[in-house]
Amino acid sequence: MPLNPAALSANEIQLRRTWCYKMLKRISQRDIEADYRRVWLLYTLLEDYFALRQKWYLGSKESWNWLKTYEHRYLHGF
Repeated sequence: MPLNPAALSANEIQLRRTWCYKMLKRISQRDIEADYRRVWLLYTLLEDYFALRQKWYLGSKESWNWLKTYEHRYLHGF
């Protein structure tokens, strides 16, 4: 396994950020669809956090532990 995953293209980075902002707008409503999107966003944000920083995503448990150890200031953002 390579030391770090391949870098995302600038286009892919922009696409993920745009998707995130659209999701934030959509979850501002108070309905079942907004609740579903809120959960979807939370699930995706952790994976995207690692992808955008060119770090391996090793599943939620390992990723939370990694954040707690090395980037604890970002934990509360999730």
